Amino acid sequence: MKKSKVKGNKEYFGSATATNRKGWDFYLKIFSFHFSFSILNSIVHKMRRNPFLASILAPAALSLALSLALSLAVFLAVSCEFQSRRVSWRLDPGVTYKLEYAVELRAKADESWGTSPYVSTAEAGFSLRAVTDSAKAQLELDLAVDTLTYRSPERGPEEDRYMTGRLKKYHAKASLSRTGQLLSLEEEPVMPPVGFLPLDFRRFLAFTLPSFPDVPIRKGSRWESTQPLLDKFHPRSRVTKRFTLSAIRETPEGELAICLVEMQVFLDEEVSDSDAPSLPVAADTAGTPEPALSGSGQMIFNLSKGIPVSSELELEGRFQSRLPQKSGDSTSPSALPLRLQEKFRLGFFR
Repeated sequence: MKKSKVKGNKEYFGSATATNRKGWDFYLKIFSFHFSFSILNSIVHKMRRNPFLASILAPAALSLALSLALSLAVFLAVSCEFQSRRVSWRLDPGVTYKLEYAVELRAKADESWGTSPYVSTAEAGFSLRAVTDSAKAQLELDLAVDTLTYRSPERGPEEDRYMTGRLKKYHAKASLSRTGQLLSLEEEPVMPPVGFLPLDFRRFLAFTLPSFPDVPIRKGSRWESTQPLLDKFHPRSRVTKRFTLSAIRETPEGELAICLVEMQVFLDEEVSDSDAPSLPVAADTAGTPEPALSGSGQMIFNLSKGIPVSSELELEGRFQSRLPQKSGDSTSPSALPLRLQEKFRLGFFR
């Protein structure tokens, strides 16, 4: 699977050494205003010392002052627009977008990864088409699987082929707000609970799609969003994302927002071995649920086109999985510490 790359990037951070053309323009305008103000100040000073010059230079001073004030007002308006902006998704109707997804799941039944952890991977290519619903101010998405590769050590080649063949028929309809919030998702065929297998496409979309506040943002802005996982089997499951707009890059494809994200996943489900009951997700002393998974990553969004570019996330969690007791064996463990790690990668192309 190819990984999204952007060439020829120029990153600016609002400093005097910035290589971005807009950054240079910003400081050049400041210098121009300072120079014009110095000229105006010199004229006024001479007018005060020489009444004759005052009668000659007064019209020029007034004209320069008005011009400077007008230019300053325009400059401030442009500068505010340059520093902050309102971000929204804009998917062109009738255009087929390509979405590439990869996830790796690692599990280990102890405190260290050690040797031979359980590793399961999936890679999928999706086709995505969008229709704008102006009345609801949202996007209606149509998602279908084009390619799928799935590997799991607990299944044989025949089982892998069966699972892959079934999931290649996957089709979903989703509603997305202009700010990137996933509002609804309908899947065909209806997916059964898949636990922590890397085949939960609903969870993958909820994790990897960036969302933005409904207010202007700029470099350094921070915001938070809570996204339900839209799982009818576990309706309280959700993910909380905390974003920081760390930088903006100017590229031939447009301006790219580099967003750092920290995530906490709260799952209204349990982890078990076979059909044995399992311990619930941990809670603190006050009874507040703690996240089942937490981690961080980076999401890149094309501000000029209004589409995502890529997401890379790494999440980790620890669970207690109850084991079925063997008849007459009181020495077998009743619970097994389980450490999970998930890595997600998303690429979005037109």
